[in-house]
Amino acid sequence: MGEFIHSLLVFFEGLGYWGVMLGLMIEVIPSEIVLSYAGYLVAKGEIGF
Repeated sequence: MGEFIHSLLVFFEGLGYWGVMLGLMIEVIPSEIVLSYAGYLVAKGEIGF
């Protein structure tokens, strides 16, 4: 299960904001996890405005 979630996070990271939107649309993954990870990526400078 952990490997599956890690692969999804890497996939979403590669897509940037589109990945965040896609992650929010998938109901299996809680939005709190997706938005927390997106905030982490913004703070790290991986994605930005």
